[in-house]
Amino acid sequence: MSKIREAVALDAEGTAYVHVKGWQTSYVRIIEQSYLDHISYVKRLDLRKEVLSSNKGLQLVVTL
Repeated sequence: MSKIREAVALDAEGTAYVHVKGWQTSYVRIIEQSYLDHISYVKRLDLRKEVLSSNKGLQLVVTL
């Protein structure tokens, strides 16, 4: 059963991975492939860590 909960700092790696892979699979033939190939997991991870540690706004995740 899935559960929706507030995201915490430990969710940064998983949410960054899902974001990058989601873009790379969902936007094929919609966005230039070279752009998709260069989406940076490290940059996305840094951003997720910053957002989740700032406690600004509600961030939710679905757990399975």
